[in-house]
Amino acid sequence: MHLEPHAALGWAIGNLGRADRKLRNWCVLGAILPDIDAFPYVFGAQYYGRWHHTFGHNVFLWAAFMGWVTFKCRSVRALLLSFLAFGSHLLADAEFSGWDLYLFWPFSTRGYSFPGAVGLEAPINTHLVYYSFVVVGLLALIYKRTPLDIFSPRLDQLLISFFRRKDLICSFCQRPCNQRCAECKRPVCARHSAVTKEIVLRCPDCVSRK
Repeated sequence: MHLEPHAALGWAIGNLGRADRKLRNWCVLGAILPDIDAFPYVFGAQYYGRWHHTFGHNVFLWAAFMGWVTFKCRSVRALLLSFLAFGSHLLADAEFSGWDLYLFWPFSTRGYSFPGAVGLEAPINTHLVYYSFVVVGLLALIYKRTPLDIFSPRLDQLLISFFRRKDLICSFCQRPCNQRCAECKRPVCARHSAVTKEIVLRCPDCVSRK
């Protein structure tokens, strides 16, 4: 399976599991982390073929990831969601990658995959890329956040605000709005506000005083 559906699975697990932002980010990382063993591709296709689905796609990295996330987040929820996030990658690849998974590498070179597994070139993998964006969109409607939250919660909420109900009245033009100036707290619309480098909104009066 391609990277986008893997990441979307991690994002979905974090949101559906009601994780906080820190744990949601760990879920996304866990869902794509196994593909660290694709890095040898930069040295040539032969190295990729030799190492792919080995040191990333195994139960030992899975256990280490779960232990680390549980240690960092100190909760049973972290243990369960990290288990699901990393495991989602292994299960998906066993069905949709066309490559065996060497789950007990380096102690065993036995490969594992589901009977009838399909390769990356199969149409279903292209469809899953498109479906992943649909899933992210649906989660945005439900939880009022997008994957932009991974990098900047403020920027994410600024983006989401364009789609929220406007139940305030702008103090400068009396148009409907749903944001307030970060300094004076007056309602302000997108037309009469400025976004600072800290990614907060300020009204014209507060901007002029800076």
